[in-house]
Amino acid sequence: EEAIRFARKISQKLSQPFSLQGHKIFVSVNIGISAFEPEHKKPEDVLRDADIAMQYSKEKETDYALFDKELRSRVLEVIKLESHLRFALDKQELSMYYQPLISLNDGEIIGFEALLRWFHPGMGFIPPSKFIPIAEDSGLIIPITEWILKETTQQIAKWQKIAPNYQNLMVSVNISGKHISQDGLIETVKKSLKQSHLNASTLKLEITESTAMEDAERTVKVLAKLKELGTQ
Repeated sequence: EEAIRFARKISQKLSQPFSLQGHKIFVSVNIGISAFEPEHKKPEDVLRDADIAMQYSKEKETDYALFDKELRSRVLEVIKLESHLRFALDKQELSMYYQPLISLNDGEIIGFEALLRWFHPGMGFIPPSKFIPIAEDSGLIIPITEWILKETTQQIAKWQKIAPNYQNLMVSVNISGKHISQDGLIETVKKSLKQSHLNASTLKLEITESTAMEDAERTVKVLAKLKELGTQ
């Protein structure tokens, strides 16, 4: 309780607006609190747990958060999933599911939305809501997206050859904002299109607005280059 009172006091002080070159500036603060436990063998252990609580506070957008055993279990689960995810591609545990897109005019299939799924031999199906954020935070989303683009473009190219009325089948692929912020996305798309001999206009790349706006200037440049390739 004393630590919480102190944290609130710090938060109130730091959240006060201040003037900078004639502008009123506001800052927010996130505080992690860890009580000393017998299992803490050295000061770094306490700081580690306080840092975990602080990260949780940022995630939940609260002024402060307390470290507890439930939070430790959550963090350990994330660490465990990340370590397994690093080998999921090599072990062929990742797969693509294709949700059909149907025209309401005639009921015909016009394309597919590509959905990434992870089946772990020990843990079973792991929902994307659990592993996608981990992939983004760890940077694993980059090689995974490269694999997704290669896999989906080759698959849709095969389906387009089934019959003449399927030659314009499209595939919709989600692109992480993390990939836009890094170099290499344009080359990855180019390479995937070249290897699969896919018409670029049948590849649709989906980007969430919130991630696109994190670095709007860069996003606009990347989207312009993707449009030059002919993708949707």
